[in-house]
Amino acid sequence: MSDDPHVYPLDLPRGQIDPDDLHWYSEELNHRAPQLFAENETICQVDLHQHSPSRPKATPTPGDPKEPATASQELSGGPCQKPRPGSDEEVKLSKQTSLSTAESLRSTLEAEQLPGSTRLFTIYRANSWSRMKITADMFRALCTSLKTFPRMLDLLRGMQYKSAPSDEHFMSCYNRIHGLAGDPSGGDTQPTPKTELSFQVCYNLRHFERHGRDLKDPWSCRQTVIYQRHEVSAAKSSWIVVQPSARWQASLDDVATGNATHPLFLHIRSLSSAIANNWEYLEYLSSLVLSYDQDAAFPKAPDKFDFDFTLHQKVQSVRKRLIHVKTILQGTLRTVLSISSLARAIRNLGCVSGVEDDAFNREMEHIMRDLEAYKSTSDELLSLSADIRSTISSVLNFRNQDLANGNSVQIHRIAEDNARETQIMNDIAKQTYKDSRAVRIATVIALIYLPANLVTVRPPMTAAPC
Repeated sequence: MSDDPHVYPLDLPRGQIDPDDLHWYSEELNHRAPQLFAENETICQVDLHQHSPSRPKATPTPGDPKEPATASQELSGGPCQKPRPGSDEEVKLSKQTSLSTAESLRSTLEAEQLPGSTRLFTIYRANSWSRMKITADMFRALCTSLKTFPRMLDLLRGMQYKSAPSDEHFMSCYNRIHGLAGDPSGGDTQPTPKTELSFQVCYNLRHFERHGRDLKDPWSCRQTVIYQRHEVSAAKSSWIVVQPSARWQASLDDVATGNATHPLFLHIRSLSSAIANNWEYLEYLSSLVLSYDQDAAFPKAPDKFDFDFTLHQKVQSVRKRLIHVKTILQGTLRTVLSISSLARAIRNLGCVSGVEDDAFNREMEHIMRDLEAYKSTSDELLSLSADIRSTISSVLNFRNQDLANGNSVQIHRIAEDNARETQIMNDIAKQTYKDSRAVRIATVIALIYLPANLVTVRPPMTAAPC
């Protein structure tokens, strides 16, 4: 373990609250590094999407006393709003060359990030059980440049190599505002001049995707970690996204950053992409539940049901997945509430206008309503599956009782047959006793007359020769 104070996370500035045990995080990062990061740069895959404003700053018209809008005024909804591109100019995120080496990543991080720009670093994995395609040194350089607060490391534990299912439930969201008066870590609520104001937010999302493998279950649960740092004075953001969903990657090509002024607007895309497949996945689970319901609840005599305890096990397997879905929905809902809370905080600090904040909150409410609808569907399917399980148990119990009654009747018949056979054996024994008595009498009579017969019957005497 390295105790170098210039190595992330030991190089992070400490505020007056100082909530993070940086030495513990450093030890954890060093301990988990072999399972989290690639061993060398040959397999690294880090992509960069970025948008840099190309429109020149507005110049004051003759006789106009107002100065050109600063980045902080543009973002905060002050006297001069951030100019929006017209219909003839739609600024989108552009994908740059993959940063597969520490040198290319370092040169990108050392380059000046222009005010009003957005940088999005995407880190990939080969699959849901593999390491991240970035070396430990590259990751530390990235986090050092962005001054990433260490709570993100709590979320990265789920991104390490594993050989068996693990860490499939934990979800959380952390945010922190820097540059508030009296506490550089955000302990008070009064902002200093906006040149010092910034915020960070990170969270993990779990989502369902089709894995494309030839398996009975076509769905897999996958995880994404998202981090953002936004500097209010320069209106510039830096993002880290680990193992994004397919929907998120596709949506990046459609993001018009020049039209968005709310610093949290990309979180709407990330949350929407995470829940995009929930409807289809719940429909898949619903089809399984309804098929089991048809097997168990179709009206017919109990002895006509052709299922056994394996159907009960199948229903339990679906219930397990539904409970997992419900846990993910609740975790996603907590993340939405946390981001909404951060949005209210930056609104109170004057970082966004009321119109932008209202539009952002409406979209977040749409996501919350979708989550509540999915949660209601999962509750309904859990309730139905519980009824199916109860029906299966009742049918199996009735069948067992019927079999027990049948066995009891058979045992009674066998007992009656045994009784009859016993009676027959008794009769045979009595007859045998009578026969043996007769034989004994005959034997006694024979013993009385046999000696006389031996005396009476003798061989004839022959004359002796002369």
